[in-house]
Amino acid sequence: MAYELITPEGDAYVMQSSNIEVNDDMAKLGDRLQLPRGWGFRARVLDDDLTLELDGKVKALEDDLKNVYNLAPAVG
Repeated sequence: MAYELITPEGDAYVMQSSNIEVNDDMAKLGDRLQLPRGWGFRARVLDDDLTLELDGKVKALEDDLKNVYNLAPAVG
């Protein structure tokens, strides 16, 4: 499962690490987040494995629950 923050422009940041307890329901994560206007959240199953090639450059952000996301290439 991929957990993603979506920018108003449609770019996806994929969750790299979670600060959420294992017992918590990840399916309800989107309901718990307080995102800026225009941002979205989605949880989905990817067709293929996702590999991020960062080349020493990281574009990461943290949500209000301290989960960390990396900017990802377009994924299907």
